[in-house]
Amino acid sequence: MIDQLKGSSVPSIEDVQQECDGGDDVAWAIRDALAGGDGAAGLLVRVGKLCMEQGAYETARGYFRESLRLSTDSSVMIQSAKCLDACGDVQSGIDGLEAHAVDDDLAPVDPKVLLTLANMYLKIGEHRKGVDWLKYLAERCGDTDPTVWQVWAMHEWKQGRYKVAKDRFERGLKAGDGPHSPLLVSYAKMEAQRRNRTKARALLRDAIKSGQKNPHAWVAWAQLEGRSGQHRKAIRLCKEGLRQFPNNAFILCSMGQIYEASGDSDSAQDAWERALAVSPSNCFALNELGKLAWKNGEIDRAIQLFSVGVESYDAKGALMCGESLAGLYGFQGDDESVRALFETLDRKFVYKSSRFIRAWASFEKKDGRLGRASELFSESARIDPKDERTWLQWALLEKKRKNIKKALSCVRAGVQVSPLNPFLWQLYGTLAWDGESPENGRSVFEAAMKTCPNNQQILLSWALKESEAGDREKSLDVCRLADMKSLKHIPLLQLWHATADSLGYRAEADRVLKVMNTVS
Repeated sequence: MIDQLKGSSVPSIEDVQQECDGGDDVAWAIRDALAGGDGAAGLLVRVGKLCMEQGAYETARGYFRESLRLSTDSSVMIQSAKCLDACGDVQSGIDGLEAHAVDDDLAPVDPKVLLTLANMYLKIGEHRKGVDWLKYLAERCGDTDPTVWQVWAMHEWKQGRYKVAKDRFERGLKAGDGPHSPLLVSYAKMEAQRRNRTKARALLRDAIKSGQKNPHAWVAWAQLEGRSGQHRKAIRLCKEGLRQFPNNAFILCSMGQIYEASGDSDSAQDAWERALAVSPSNCFALNELGKLAWKNGEIDRAIQLFSVGVESYDAKGALMCGESLAGLYGFQGDDESVRALFETLDRKFVYKSSRFIRAWASFEKKDGRLGRASELFSESARIDPKDERTWLQWALLEKKRKNIKKALSCVRAGVQVSPLNPFLWQLYGTLAWDGESPENGRSVFEAAMKTCPNNQQILLSWALKESEAGDREKSLDVCRLADMKSLKHIPLLQLWHATADSLGYRAEADRVLKVMNTVS
């Protein structure tokens, strides 16, 4: 059938019907496409997707390449290129878009084509080429198209360049005729990750007030409040979003997640089941219902739900369900199935999420394959350089391997990405003290207290290091940096009391003991 589709013509209804009578699934899809009036290029995309769903990736790539070559419609070009990317042939997608992107005068056919091309270059690590296209687009339509600035800003943020990303977002806010909801949501997510919640809330409020219908704005705001422990407010935001977008699976899934975090598992289950009723292949709902079944001891049901998700061709969703299924197999002690699952999904999808690779790395670390775990953490950091959890876990692994130099490079990268993460600073100070010098460690702890003031765990680590070095007076000075009125950290109180008592500061020791007895 592919031979009939090449060129500029498509087979007749009669030809297709004859193939259909023979049971050709591809022919059935072609007949449906023809009945819908699709052109040759659009038809090839539909047939390619069918092949992709059946796991015939090589055949699908042939259809997508041919569609991209024939297409004169920008939306079909973009769709073909994205399908090639999903099939593991991103280079053919780039080559095809490059051929269509400009005419003889180097004037772009459609800015959306160039934006897709830039994104694909950025995805494969060709940052210079991707940014060059973004610069070109910014010059051509940057005053009217905020999406260009949004894509550029998110790229800079992924590379850990916060100031540059913020500048691109701010430029995007000035582009177009008014507030651009998707850009505002992306900007808010960046600020929320940096724990600048006040700024994030203001941006999300503007996104909702913009009048543009965007369920992601409601979800992002609800998730922000949920992570801050404001579960009632988060649920209220989800319900407001559902009034605007009835039965929206995305909002329902987020509402279920917030209900679960608040301890209301029944309402969470109801929300996820409603999402699954609307979207039966929704991997997030499958994953969350699977985790809930596992929590309730329904192991067979959990495996069934996770497995349905793993079979999906939605890479992000399948990898998420695969991570959960691997965790369940690990819980059962079936390490062989865990590794087989990770390796199967690795072969199935060309591009994996940072989270999936990190989970795989953690499994290999637990299994004692520390070198392999380090390789996987490196891959996870390459995929998403702004993932603070990867940097922290990788640093802990390298510390275990006694590779202190590498561990230090990991935590330094981590605090650049997430300067308000106290766990990164705590580890950074300890590594710098042990691996470089007490002076360097002390400098790191001092910097940590400027960005995470009165963090009691960091103070404890610092005070312990001073005590281990034999300077109990300095250790006591560090303890005194804590605000005794809000101090509830028992180990820090115990160290403070013991040190003050040993140095003869009886009145101070008694005050600390009184606070400690109140807390305990």
